[in-house]
Amino acid sequence: MMAEKSATRGASVLCALVVSFVVSFISEAAFVDFVVTNIDIDHEGTPLTVYTVAARFDGPQD
Repeated sequence: MMAEKSATRGASVLCALVVSFVVSFISEAAFVDFVVTNIDIDHEGTPLTVYTVAARFDGPQD
């Protein structure tokens, strides 16, 4: 059972790599800048700031 899960996971990773490789040749975009957003939250009485960093591109697949 464990070997089946490992093989399935390996196949999924391989499929994702192939798709990303193919898509990288199809779509082209140049890096423009990055955007940082933040939000303040409270977790179990501890104040925290959560940051999100995203890249911005000038291509059709932003």
